[in-house]
Parts: sequence; structure tokens; C-alpha cells
Amino acid sequence: MEVGFLGLGIMGKAMSMNLLNNGFKVTVWNRTLSKCNEVVVHGASVVKTPAKVVKKCKITIAILSDPVVALSVVFDKDGVLEKICSGKGYIDMSTIDPETSCKISKVSRYSLALD
Repeated sequence: MEVGFLGLGIMGKAMSMNLLNNGFKVTVWNRTLSKCNEVVVHGASVVKTPAKVVKKCKITIAILSDPVVALSVVFDKDGVLEKICSGKGYIDMSTIDPETSCKISKVSRYSLALD
């Protein structure tokens, strides 16, 4: 199974490395693409948009820095909602408030219901 990561800060990078070290295929994206270099050296694939991560992976995990970024990664052009569908999982572990989490959850569930 291939796991996707959106955001390679302290937690995202560490979790990606743990998965790689345990035999998982990992695809990553970060706003600053150069932050992907270390996990790529250890076997991760890098793509240029969150939508491409979701398209490629069965499960995508987001660990982003704030509500603005979490919302943009989901709703903006080339975002998660463009490729999320039945059979895909999206786990948001970002540093966000409950209201932002609810917005993302409601729209993600609605998108899957339309699939």
C-alpha cells in the first residue's frame, strides 16, 4: 500500500521516514518542495500537488501548520478534493481549530457521497 503525506515538518518527516523504514511506499508533497529531499533519498516519491498525492495513494495524511494552509490544501486548485473518491482515505492531523476540522470533514464526506 502507498501512503501519501502532505506537509513535511517535524512530524510529517518523522512519520514518513518511519513508514519508509518499515517497507511502505510513500509519496510526499510540501509547499517548499526542497523539504522533500531527505525523504526522497530514503525512497519516497515526490509530486507537485496535493491532488497528485491523493490520486496516487490509497491513504493520504496531512500534517500542516495552520488552518489557512489546511483549508487551501483541501479546497484550492490541485487540492485534495479534486481527486478524493470512494476507496481513498484522508487523515488530517494538522494543527487546526475544531471549526476548520469540521469544514474539511463535512466537505470530504459530501464529496465521497457523490462518488
